[in-house]
Amino acid sequence: MPRVMGCLGNCGDGEGLLGKGVSLRRRGHINLEYLPKWVMVSGALFFGLWWMLGLIYHWVSRDEQPVEGAESIYLLYVDRELRVLDLAEGAEGWPRWLYGYEEGEETVDEALESLRKTLEEGARRELLGAEGHQGRVILALRAGDKEAARLAYGPECLNGTAVADVLEQLMGKGVPEKEAVDELAAVVWSGSVYAWEPWLLRHADGLTGGHLAREGIYQTYNLQNERMAERVLPWNLAMVVLTLMGIGLIPLMTWKFCREPVRREARVLSIWGVSVVFTAFFGAGVAADQGYQYLWLILTGLPFNLNDWQWNLVLLFADAVWRIFPVVLISVTLFSNPMQLWRSFRLGGAPALLLVAGTVGGLWLWHWVSYTLMGDEVLVDPTDFLNAATTDWSTMLYVVVSGCILAPVTEEIMYRGLLFLGLRRHTGPWVAMAVSTVLFAMSHWQYDLAGMISVGVMGLASAVLVWRTGSLLPSIILHVAFNLLITFGSYISYQWPV
Repeated sequence: MPRVMGCLGNCGDGEGLLGKGVSLRRRGHINLEYLPKWVMVSGALFFGLWWMLGLIYHWVSRDEQPVEGAESIYLLYVDRELRVLDLAEGAEGWPRWLYGYEEGEETVDEALESLRKTLEEGARRELLGAEGHQGRVILALRAGDKEAARLAYGPECLNGTAVADVLEQLMGKGVPEKEAVDELAAVVWSGSVYAWEPWLLRHADGLTGGHLAREGIYQTYNLQNERMAERVLPWNLAMVVLTLMGIGLIPLMTWKFCREPVRREARVLSIWGVSVVFTAFFGAGVAADQGYQYLWLILTGLPFNLNDWQWNLVLLFADAVWRIFPVVLISVTLFSNPMQLWRSFRLGGAPALLLVAGTVGGLWLWHWVSYTLMGDEVLVDPTDFLNAATTDWSTMLYVVVSGCILAPVTEEIMYRGLLFLGLRRHTGPWVAMAVSTVLFAMSHWQYDLAGMISVGVMGLASAVLVWRTGSLLPSIILHVAFNLLITFGSYISYQWPV
């Protein structure tokens, strides 16, 4: 395989959209004089269709694919969002704004409706158990929608807990019994509750005459929320500063973009035809996906009982193989040696930290503006950005290494290196940016449409950096920084224990 694929780099001289088969000798590669152009065109079409059909299948079946611990992730997301809402309701001025809420009841009602829709979607996908269905009913009651609460209530809400007992009496007789309310008060006092349960206690206590007029019952819950505020507020403030930095650096970035000349691509990239680029890109992706499936069957069939950290190491190994394999494949087929890949993509070039910093700030500004404009109409799927409801050091290690190191490096090499730089000479920079950006967004099929658009914008910003600097290093730094911000933001807001 390497001996045949190793000649792909000599398969086109860049004349015409699909490249022209010629005989180009380079040290370490065989002669392609007898390999016709139609072979490369057929390879690009075949592997491209295979790659595209795989994405379509994953996208169509994404809701049916099982998500381990999905209910816990849904409950965690809604719980933390409700805690922030409770904090915002008790705050005024800039702290309330930093929590993401403006003054007035409308924003609170919109947030409750959005969270209720999130749980409704989880119920539709049959991901929720009794606690999730209880949350649906309680959120509807908190929003004042008794009809929605009645429709959401059913046998699936019953699990023998104090919350279930209060809900059963509330939805049946309209007023819960004091004994059931007292049992729920004991649960709330312990602090082992979801954020909708203290509200249910206040509501039920009010219906029974307010015999539990003791704020000490909610002390543990309030202390948990205060500890959460101590990390959420500084993080949100830091993100505001980052956004303002992006706005402030836009004039300087524009000046540098206009002042610095566009770097030409390395010679080895200029001799690839478009068919060579697409065959290598799609072929390497398909080979990695197929290899990953077999590797996964082998690893899951090992006769060992693994604890959490051992299993996370196994996951990290499989993920590393899947991500690195395409890079290794193109390095041995399109380049004479790995160092030629390093030099061709100028991985040792200047980091352009000023441009990277401004781009990160600009991306965060776009991220904030876009989600503000879309508002609560966006249906959030928390399994898109949370891989577990709780995380230990091994899980965090897996997420950081895989998502914040391996993914940025390998994706930049494949999408901005092979695709963008490989196509730029033949199609021009704008078409190359569009192709690499669209394919990059599509490859993140596990996200919803809003998430894919966000990924695409980040990919477009990376392509612009590569175009202007001629190096993959700034785009890799940008990708690492962006993924780290998202990863630690999710951990601070959702996964850090309260």
